[in-house]
Amino acid sequence: MKKKLSLVVIMLIILYATQAQLYVGSPESQQESIVLNPLAQSFSNFIKAVKPSAFSGAFAKQKSNFLSAASAIGSPSELGKHISQLCGFLKSTKLKTTFRKADFMKASLHTATMEGAKGLLKDLESNLKPDAMTDIWKMQRNSWLAELNGDN
Repeated sequence: MKKKLSLVVIMLIILYATQAQLYVGSPESQQESIVLNPLAQSFSNFIKAVKPSAFSGAFAKQKSNFLSAASAIGSPSELGKHISQLCGFLKSTKLKTTFRKADFMKASLHTATMEGAKGLLKDLESNLKPDAMTDIWKMQRNSWLAELNGDN
């Protein structure tokens, strides 16, 4: 009987000590998070579409960590920072000559809106030379752009 009573007491303590992990944010922040996840997914898809040869050697060591961090992006400013980092890993020879890498990276760090983050992704993609992208990207590009524009 003592064992049963002890077991019940322990279970009650665990029951009352354990807290549910519920999201307690405002509905607006929940909505932004829901909308941002597809943008983070688009960013991850873009990273995967860039050929490994377009990146510096440092990126190869950090790619898996970078992709996992990219999939957990929670705000437009955070996405801007990741876009800036990605641009830093790209070889200058894989970018169009008119693209100003330093200016782009600086602007990326000050992204505050979803539209700004989308624009940065489109700008970076359009300024990569075609040989920097995988062959399958040609088929995926239009759907990727439609996804960014919200046309899907």
